[in-house]
Amino acid sequence: MSDLFDLPAPLPVAVNAIHRHKGGEYEHDPHDWYVEEPWCTDVLLDAVTFTGTVLDPSCGSGRIVEACRRRGLDAVGSDLVDRGYPHCTPRIDFTLPGAWPRGSFDNVICNPPYYSGKGSVAFIDAALGVARHRVAALVPLPFLAGQRRNPWFKGLPVSHVLVLSRRPSMPPGKLLGTVAQKGGKEDYTWIVCTHGHVGLPSLDWLMPDAPAGKVRP
Repeated sequence: MSDLFDLPAPLPVAVNAIHRHKGGEYEHDPHDWYVEEPWCTDVLLDAVTFTGTVLDPSCGSGRIVEACRRRGLDAVGSDLVDRGYPHCTPRIDFTLPGAWPRGSFDNVICNPPYYSGKGSVAFIDAALGVARHRVAALVPLPFLAGQRRNPWFKGLPVSHVLVLSRRPSMPPGKLLGTVAQKGGKEDYTWIVCTHGHVGLPSLDWLMPDAPAGKVRP
């Protein structure tokens, strides 16, 4: 894990924060558990080829894992909190050394806890050790900017940057089933790292009702 961002372990708990959506604002979830719409993972899997095993280390209610399993991928999850999802190993802090053995999965796909960018950095760093092939992280679009992350990004094997042209709704997980999941206010992008990739990443824009064509593996 990069020490550039001085991320303590375990991850910090955010308080008195908010999360924007079309109808207003939600109180910030203490573990940054925000649930992406299912199409977010579908457009990723339409655009990039993943083969072999998949781990989602912040799986929450299991939406990413289920999307992968529907495509025939051998996918499981883990999470810091036990949220009742059956294909999840709970109470694992993915950012801690040895949380999962190095190279224990072919791929890691996740919507990581953000924590002002520090959580995403920590998860991507940890995932690059766990995954043998690819790492995909769903992050807010402004995560691509920032001078402190510039040298960190340049050291990553980023193969794809896939911008979601539609803003997804991401309510706190505890509100699932009580709020309509539509009309997000924040822009998101998938960052895909592929071990062995050299050079600039491919750039594409993805829409749920018109998925992009296959990006070159």
